[in-house]
Amino acid sequence: MVNMSQQQMDWMRSIMDMLEQHLGKDSEVVLHDLSKEFDDTVVDVRNGYITGSRAGRKGAVAVGLELHAGLTEKGDRYNCISYTRDARVLRTSTVYFRDQRGRPAAAICIHTDITQTIKFENYLHSFNGYEPDGADSAKAFSDVRHMLESFLQQGQKLVSKPVSSMKREDKMRVLKFLDDCGVFLISKSNERVCEFLNISHFSLYNYLEQVRGGEEGR
Repeated sequence: MVNMSQQQMDWMRSIMDMLEQHLGKDSEVVLHDLSKEFDDTVVDVRNGYITGSRAGRKGAVAVGLELHAGLTEKGDRYNCISYTRDARVLRTSTVYFRDQRGRPAAAICIHTDITQTIKFENYLHSFNGYEPDGADSAKAFSDVRHMLESFLQQGQKLVSKPVSSMKREDKMRVLKFLDDCGVFLISKSNERVCEFLNISHFSLYNYLEQVRGGEEGR
C-alpha cells in the first residue's frame, strides 16, 4: 500500500476542516490512512467525543477492518445507521480515496449523532397526530360534494376491495367509517351512499342501526 504524501495529507485535512465547520459539533469526522495497520489507521479526528475516536489510538477500527477483509471493494457507503454502546444513534457515511492502481489509500468517515433529532421527530409526530395516509386524515374541500366523494373513496380503500366484491360485513365496515366521519350529517348523503355501495335505503338504515348498536360482528 502506497503511503500518502504530505501534500495529499494536507489536502485531506483541508476537507476535514470544511466538513467540521459545515456539519457542526454533532458530527464526528475521521480521516483514515489505509497504508497503516488495520487497528491504527486513524490519523485525524474532529469532534472525537461522539465515538471516542482519536488519532493514534489502538483498537479495532471499522474502516481498517473492512480493508483487511476486502470489503472496501463494495465502494463508498452513505447514510448507514449504527449505534454506540450507550445506545445513541449515528448516521454514518464513508468515502474511500484510491491510488493510481485503484487500491484504497485513505478514507473519510462522518458519524452524525441523530439521537436527539429522532426524539424530537417522535415528539412532533405524537404532538401533531398527523397521519397523511390514514383514515383519520382530513382535507380542505371546495364543496361538500367533493368531501363526500373523498370519504367514499377512503371507505373503499379501508376494505381494499371494489364495491362489486364487497360482502355485507365489508359494506358495514365502510358505513361505520362514514358514520364516524359525520357523512350522514350532510344533506342528501344517504342517496349517494346507497348508490355507491349498491344497497337499498332499507339496507342502509338496517346496517346503520347495527353499526351504531355495536352489532357489526354478529
